[in-house]
Amino acid sequence: PPPPSSPPPQALLPPPPPKPVASPRRRRVECGRRNKCSGERSRWADPGDQHEVRCCSDTQIGGWQQRVDCPWAESDAGMGGCHGEKTFAEAEAICA
Repeated sequence: PPPPSSPPPQALLPPPPPKPVASPRRRRVECGRRNKCSGERSRWADPGDQHEVRCCSDTQIGGWQQRVDCPWAESDAGMGGCHGEKTFAEAEAICA
């Protein structure tokens, strides 16, 4: 009788480990009103941290104000009111 066949060598290897998930990028947060945020300093924050929201655009949007630190910005009237305690993903959705 013929010898029993064995599986190819690669079939005996364990599957490769899953690729690591990239950690979310930290984002810069700062007070949107110069000299109005007592004790709050500009810093890098994790995407899950919650903050107030100010939207910024490189192109003109009706009702938004021109600012020195952002070409066109809005933080209340054009966004359905002020938004606080939002994560980065929530802020992106508000500003979209």
